[in-house]
Amino acid sequence: MEEWKASCPHCAQRIAIPSDWLNQDVACPACEKSFRVAADSAGRPTAPAAAPCASRALQGQGVLIAALVTLVASVVAMVSLSTTGTVLYSVPIFALAAILAFVAMGQGYGAAGVLVVAASIGLPLLWHTAVIAPATRMESAGDTAERVSSWFDGLGERRRTVLAATESARNEALGHVEVFAIEAKIFRSARRRVPGIRFALRNTGPHSFRSVAVTVCVRRPDGTLLTEQTFHPLEAGTAGSRILEGGKIWVMESGTFLPFEHPLTASDLATAQITARVTGGILVK
Repeated sequence: MEEWKASCPHCAQRIAIPSDWLNQDVACPACEKSFRVAADSAGRPTAPAAAPCASRALQGQGVLIAALVTLVASVVAMVSLSTTGTVLYSVPIFALAAILAFVAMGQGYGAAGVLVVAASIGLPLLWHTAVIAPATRMESAGDTAERVSSWFDGLGERRRTVLAATESARNEALGHVEVFAIEAKIFRSARRRVPGIRFALRNTGPHSFRSVAVTVCVRRPDGTLLTEQTFHPLEAGTAGSRILEGGKIWVMESGTFLPFEHPLTASDLATAQITARVTGGILVK
């Protein structure tokens, strides 16, 4: 018995057909669908031509599989690559997956094709919204914080520079202020005797002061320190003017003095070595 090869009209599977199967129904071993075996012009067994719709469906199935594979490759590229790589590689692959899905939709796989197209468009947008955009905002926020910090650092540096220049100008101005006419003794105040001191200030510089600190040291003849005290005469209500003007002399009002905190006696003050120096001040702006 002679055998011939023929193609299944449903799945295009090549199967062996014996010559005695002419004009009989045959079951395809691949798709299990039946078809009738006929004879060609030479008397050989043959199967009917494959239906065009079956061939088209097979092509659509292959295109859909290609679209799904491309979609998976796009997702892998999007997740694994950096932000720059995602833009350069994953987006074009997503676009290719969408194109293949449209082709599959045209060949009968409408629902599956729509899902692939939706995934090709939605997944990149979701990834950008959930991952790339927050990372970009965090990086931008970090840059902004760094710029603000740098600005404050620069502001602090400028402030320190201004303070240093102001301090230098103040020290230079204080160098023109001297203490003279020092008188330390026991003064009468409200029916009691109080150790105190009077002095005057001379400002030979051009700048005026609204506060001057004068430190007075009282020592015994052998150099032993009895007391050291800092006075602020311009703020003590002991002058007609509260300002030490540039190029002028400041004196206490008559009958006023600055009291010592240490209980000095008249003999202490009579024999003491008294020195006074300017140790600080505030310029008039």
